[in-house]
Amino acid sequence: MIVVIDVTGRSGHIWTDNTSQPSIEWTEGRHSEILGSHLLKLQSHAPIQKVGVITGPGSFTGIRVGISIAMGLAAAGEVELYGYSLFDLAWNWVECEGIQTEGIYFDAVRQLVYSQTNPGSTIQFGPKDHLTAGWLKGRQTEPLSEHDGTEQQGNHIPCLGERFVQLIMNGDLKTTTNLEPLYVRPPDAKVGTPLLERLLKKTNS
Repeated sequence: MIVVIDVTGRSGHIWTDNTSQPSIEWTEGRHSEILGSHLLKLQSHAPIQKVGVITGPGSFTGIRVGISIAMGLAAAGEVELYGYSLFDLAWNWVECEGIQTEGIYFDAVRQLVYSQTNPGSTIQFGPKDHLTAGWLKGRQTEPLSEHDGTEQQGNHIPCLGERFVQLIMNGDLKTTTNLEPLYVRPPDAKVGTPLLERLLKKTNS
């Protein structure tokens, strides 16, 4: 059986090539214990032979949990390991579909987004309303966004978890033994800045 894991956000997801249970989703958090429990149940029905994990961007802890469990499965038996970021998978889809776009974004927390202008660029945070309204203003193409059931500008990328499973099934992806996480500095890292500024101002006065 093929399984693909995504615990980079508040919700957790597992996709499989099992037609009777193609996907599992939970929203309670506690990814490490819930993910492990679901994988044990899946493995009781059929052995896991290939495991894919989405390596980011997203929650620092969630990324570590997903990578650790995927590598544990691979180390415990003869399980093929695949690790790709959301941007890797999205740009692969864009290329395969022949779509011309200069930007891709995914929802983050607090109305922020993860965005990338091309596969070689760095990840950036930005206000979601600014990105959708004018981030690529004046260009011929609009940014693509993973469809989350809400109305958004631009085109919609199909479910990347399902696509990940299909790419593994088709033999289109390379296996790996060393997963590289795509970490992004959390947006709340700036929370302490006003306090720091006040302290510096008090020191200098």
